[in-house]
Amino acid sequence: MKTFPPCCVLGSLLAALAALPTAAAEPASLEEARAQYWKTPHDPAAINALALRLLEAGDAAGARLLLYRAVRIAPDRVDILANLARLEAGSRAVGAMPGDAAGLPDGAQPDPALDPPPLWPARR
Repeated sequence: MKTFPPCCVLGSLLAALAALPTAAAEPASLEEARAQYWKTPHDPAAINALALRLLEAGDAAGARLLLYRAVRIAPDRVDILANLARLEAGSRAVGAMPGDAAGLPDGAQPDPALDPPPLWPARR
């Protein structure tokens, strides 16, 4: 069995990582969001981006439909759940609302009692 020097292995690994797809920038227009959606129709980020652009264009029904689809594909995406909750509550500021990804308004703090426990005990 042939062994390779560490530098060759590292170079191959870096080349493979560079070839991986990266997160796309948020589309600036409705047309760009539609194009991205049709390239990757099962990507929750593309669906969410198109829903936000549709809402900006005044199509709340289309945005709602897409957000429900995105939630079905990725039920763990907090940003999509928050956008859908804001839209269902009647807000037109979905995705552009200040606050964190969990949908908290500015200045609101999450309940510390709900924080997960530490993974390891504190060092002494």
